Amino acid sequence: MTGTKQSSDSLAQVTAFVQTVRQQGFAAAGRKLGLSASAVGKSVTRMEQRLGVKLLNRTTRSVVLTEIGHAVFSRYSQVLELLKEVDVLAGQDAQTLSGNLKLDLPKVYGARVIGPMLSRFARQHPGISLDIRLNDEVCHLVEEQVDLAVRIGPVADSSLIARPLDRQRLVVVASLDYLERYGYPGQPQALLDHQCLGFRNASTGRVRPWQFNDKDDKEASLTLEHRYRFDEGIAVKRAAEAGLGVAQLPSYMVRRAVKEGTLIRLLDEFCPNAMPIQLIYARESRHNVRVQTLVNFLLSEAGQGRFGPD
Repeated sequence: MTGTKQSSDSLAQVTAFVQTVRQQGFAAAGRKLGLSASAVGKSVTRMEQRLGVKLLNRTTRSVVLTEIGHAVFSRYSQVLELLKEVDVLAGQDAQTLSGNLKLDLPKVYGARVIGPMLSRFARQHPGISLDIRLNDEVCHLVEEQVDLAVRIGPVADSSLIARPLDRQRLVVVASLDYLERYGYPGQPQALLDHQCLGFRNASTGRVRPWQFNDKDDKEASLTLEHRYRFDEGIAVKRAAEAGLGVAQLPSYMVRRAVKEGTLIRLLDEFCPNAMPIQLIYARESRHNVRVQTLVNFLLSEAGQGRFGPD
């Protein structure tokens, strides 16, 4: 028997086995595959003989996976899904790739940074529709059937794949007008004598302490009095641009304002360590053509410097 014939027979056996388990019987699997129940059963038997293990316990009414059968079924199911995705990918180009993608993005970062990139992605792939949720709460990808999420900070769930996309650093900023009136703070403690703009967590009502690194590069918190408090980061930014005080905000939120000169960065040597911003998706989605196309697109955008410096 040639290698090609062996590979073809092995694939047919795997397909018969997986469909038998999914359809819960040889007859139902045969109807799915256009074969007789006997042909499906013989194919599974030949697979067991080839592997040297028993995969199914058979009765007159049902088939039940053995312990090793469970492991083999799990692996071969993934193989068949991968082959299906490869077939789809080989037969599609940017104009024909189609389907829906459900995304979960942080509110401000998603709207300001990812949003424009998704517009470019949509123009390149007109057959793909995007269901976008802007959400600052942690979502459960599998349970909520989310294809791709962007998260700020470390991801502890080992069942998910995390791809580094960007990073967030908290930076201190103020307008030139404010600094000319009140002076430049030389160290974090000097902020106690400044007008500071606070960010209040909308869920807890608590104002977030400011974070800095001390002289030993260890993170430390500083609790300040805030004349103005907001529960939206954009409102804090606009107040800083208006000269109302000093603010500590994510770097991505003030990149353009700093570049244009409407805000000036302060105390950079005391900024806390940057947090990763990552693309998150379920392990099963590593074979999903639509998900991987979007992941690769966003990583390419990051590689081209679309995000800008910290």
